[in-house]
This record gives sequence, structure tokens and C-alpha cells, in this order.
Amino acid sequence: MMKQQTAAKLRKMNMGAMVDAAESIDGRSAGMAKEDWLEILVDHLYEERMSNRVTNSIRAAHLPCPDACVEDLITDSERRLDLGLIDSLAACTYITRGRDVVIMGAAGAGKSWLASALGVSACRRLFRVECVNMLEMCDELAILRQTPDAHARRLKQLRNRQLLIVDDWLLRETGQDAVDELFAVVDARNKTRHSTIVCTQYTIEGWPQRMGGYPAAESIVDRIRNNSYKVLLQGDKSMRERCMGDDIRRQRAD
Repeated sequence: MMKQQTAAKLRKMNMGAMVDAAESIDGRSAGMAKEDWLEILVDHLYEERMSNRVTNSIRAAHLPCPDACVEDLITDSERRLDLGLIDSLAACTYITRGRDVVIMGAAGAGKSWLASALGVSACRRLFRVECVNMLEMCDELAILRQTPDAHARRLKQLRNRQLLIVDDWLLRETGQDAVDELFAVVDARNKTRHSTIVCTQYTIEGWPQRMGGYPAAESIVDRIRNNSYKVLLQGDKSMRERCMGDDIRRQRAD
């Protein structure tokens, strides 16, 4: 059994997981070779550290639905989902190939939820992930334009994320300054072959009009359209209604 003094020192060095691991196997250690004991201890510590890294990665990604996971995806026949594609996206092969994903659907269809679930899958594989709202991102970059160094740093951050999720894509029609900022992000990520997930209510063909027909609009469309998987979320019932609690459902029925 580990001495209390030794355990206390380890905890002071933020190595409490090692103490917990040692205590968990102490009852089974009789007759166990030192190599076997050490292997169990290392396995426990590795799992602990990896779990913490995944948790921290999900937290840092600022996902709108951090508890979402692809395994919980509602696959009713009316949604007409390509489950083979969903499985492939969950395996994150699109990230290793530098491909994008466009998730389309009406308000409440579950676009943000699915993007979050794919973001969680990427975090589990320790990819660097960040989720942003498109309008907020463009506003932030426009403000930072007044400080070129700060603008360059933020653009570099957005460029280097292995997965960038852009929510509420073109929710409102966009002015030229915002389109220019959006082009800077899309072009930088296209050059580094880093993946972007776009959540939108509009088909790709309608994007130029939402971007005011500015010169950069067609360039943005071209970079995403020719390098992306498309997921269309269908169905008459919104995701929020599908996931509605029984108590609220009964209240609405009364």
C-alpha cells in the first residue's frame, strides 16, 4: 500500500490520478509482477489524461450543444439521411482529407446539434476545433482591422483550427465588409486544407444573393461548393419539437 506521505506529495504535484490508480489496484497486487503492476498503473493514467484532454478540447471549442454525440442522432425515415455519409463524417475522415461539410435545413432542423456532434467526434480524436457564429466572427474581424497585428493573430487562429464550425451561415444578408472578412477566413483555410462545417438555411446556389453579389461572394461559393459534402436535414417536425420533454408536450396539448 502506498504510504500516506507519498500519496500527499503526489497530490501536491497534481498527480492525484496516480494515487487513485495505485489504490485501485492495490487489492489485486498480491503476487503481481512489478511489470504488470506498472502496466496497469500507466494504462489508468493514460486513460485519465486522455479523458481530460478530450473534455478540455470540447470546452474550448465553444460548441452550442457540447453534450451532442452522433450516436444519439434521430434517424427517422422522413429525415432521409445518408447514414453512410454520417458514419464517415463521424469517423472524421473528411478532416484528414481537408474536405468541408455543408449542413442545410430549415430553422430547428438540428443543424447546430449535428455540427456539435461532429465537433465532439473531432475533439475525441484530439483535433483542434472551434465553433463561431458567422456574424459575430465577421464583426470581430472588422473591429480588429483597426489593429492589424490583432487582426492577423485572430485570422491565424481561425486558419489553423483543424475544424472550424461556422453556425448561422448567412442568416442575414451580408454587407461588403463582412463578405471580405469571410473570404479572408475561407481562403486561408482552403489554402491550408483545413476543414470547415457550415450550418445554413440556404442552398449554396442562393449564397451569392445573400452576400449582396459582391466580387468575393462567388469566390467563397467556389471554394466551398467544390470541396464539400452536403447534408440536408429534412422532416416536418423540428429537432426542438422532437426532443421536447413529455411535461411540455402535455402542457401544449392541453
